[in-house]
Amino acid sequence: TLARGQVSVMSAKKLASTMFPFPYAQLIAILLLLLSISTPLVMAITTDSAPWAFIFTVVPVFALAYLNYTASQLEMPFGQDSNDLPLAEFQDEMNTSLFMLLHDNTDLVPTCAPDRADTQEELRDRTTCRRVRDFLPDEGESE
Repeated sequence: TLARGQVSVMSAKKLASTMFPFPYAQLIAILLLLLSISTPLVMAITTDSAPWAFIFTVVPVFALAYLNYTASQLEMPFGQDSNDLPLAEFQDEMNTSLFMLLHDNTDLVPTCAPDRADTQEELRDRTTCRRVRDFLPDEGESE
């Protein structure tokens, strides 16, 4: 519906305009740099085995670097990358929903007879479908 589409657009605008704080991003980059410099030094001092020192250095440093990269990709989900949101598909779905509103049978409004029905069968017999334009006054009539 149009209302749901408007809410989705506002949510997307809010997501796009809320950026990650720049000082915090700088701090993460600096700490990752310090970690990548200090970890090999600490591992060279604390371990006697070169393969274990290599593993204990590479795994945490690259894991945190990839985690930071993933976070930066999630920060901005709009674009043409393979992991971005499919905005063209969302727009096509919204356009299809809006075009459905133009169909002649979308403005049917169920109405009931003024007297009360006691059973479901009576209610079903008295229910009629009228178009929205049947409730509107004609152009020549004044209210």
